Amino acid sequence: MQVILKSDVDHLGYAKDVVDVKRGYWRNFLRPRGLAEVASAATIRELTEAQERRRSVEARTNTEAEELKLLLDRTAIVVPAFAGEAGKLFGSVTPAEISRVLEATRKLRLDPKKIALDEPLKMLGTFQVPVDLGHGVKAELTVEVAEAKLSAEELARLEAQRVAEANALEAAELKAAAKAAAGNAPAAADADADADADAPAADASEEAPADADAVEA
Repeated sequence: MQVILKSDVDHLGYAKDVVDVKRGYWRNFLRPRGLAEVASAATIRELTEAQERRRSVEARTNTEAEELKLLLDRTAIVVPAFAGEAGKLFGSVTPAEISRVLEATRKLRLDPKKIALDEPLKMLGTFQVPVDLGHGVKAELTVEVAEAKLSAEELARLEAQRVAEANALEAAELKAAAKAAAGNAPAAADADADADADAPAADASEEAPADADAVEA
């Protein structure tokens, strides 16, 4: 049967969601606690449309944006990530990853472009991630970046990969610097060539008197 939730229910949905439940669950748990009511066809249609907009995290008006803000402000997700010493991640948690986990765990489809991170998350911890809902309304989504468990071998492999990437980046920077320095070399070489070209003429003028003395002798 279908019911309309009056309050958030763990592992079931949020207030005003239309959900399918078993009659026994409704009769023995939801109804006695006042957590839901039986849904009529007209109410289902109206709330399903509103639910779909919420699921898509799209606000057509300031009022809808404020409602979405209330929803996201009380929403928390956990993003597993591999980390090394001092909680530094191997890689980072991007808006796209946050959006993916949000949809997978909370059934909310959020455009990654609405997630207003200055830079990806690179450490373990809990963060308040800003979300721009439009209409001048911004929400804060709670994102916990939790350590994914690794074996000693996997941890060593990822650490070696991180070191290799750092070394590759350093090598690329050194190569770019050497290339930039080499770009100035032709000008110096041309200057040396010009100096060498002038030298034989000067020698010829100095040796001319010696040749003249040889003729007189």
